Amino acid sequence: MPLISFGHRPRTVAATDEGLLAIGLVEGSPPSRAGPSLVAGRYDLDTGWWTLLSPPPGPARFAATSVWSGDVWYVLGGTTAAGERLDGLAWSAADDDWTYLPPAPFSPATVHWDHDRLVVADRMGARVAVLDLRSATDETTLQLVPSDRMTPAAGVSSPDADPTIGLGRGTAL
Repeated sequence: MPLISFGHRPRTVAATDEGLLAIGLVEGSPPSRAGPSLVAGRYDLDTGWWTLLSPPPGPARFAATSVWSGDVWYVLGGTTAAGERLDGLAWSAADDDWTYLPPAPFSPATVHWDHDRLVVADRMGARVAVLDLRSATDETTLQLVPSDRMTPAAGVSSPDADPTIGLGRGTAL
C-alpha cells in the first residue's frame, strides 16, 4: 500500500484502536498546477505506515470534527472555500466508501459516538443535536435536543456563557 506524506497539516483526525484516520492535503509529485489533492488515510501504529482510503467527496474541509465508531468514521462540519459546512461524511471501513450525512441545525464543533447515535454540540455546548442511526433513512436529520432534557456538567462553568452542557451517564436524550 502507498505511503502518505501529509505535506500540509491534516484537516481532521480520529483515533482508532489500531491507529489514526486523517483527511489532509498532499502535494503531488511533481506538484500540480491545480494545487494539493484531498486525500484520506489510515495510519497503522504497529507498522508506522499510512495507507490511502477512497478519496472523500466534495471540497476540502478545514476544522471539521470527527469520531470513529469502530467501523464507520464520521466527519462533520468544517469550513470550505465556499463557507461553513453543516453536513457531514461517513466512511465505511467495510467497503471503503463515503456517504453524505444530513446537515446539523447549527455549526458542529464536537461530535461523540454513543452506540447507535451521533451526538453533536456547538462551540459553546449550548445546542446539542442527535442523529439516531438505528432508524435512519435518507430523510433523517439531526434532531435538536430540547434544552430541558440537558443538564449542566457538575462543577464546570464558563464566566462568559451558560453552564457547559453535560451528556454523561443517566442523561436521557
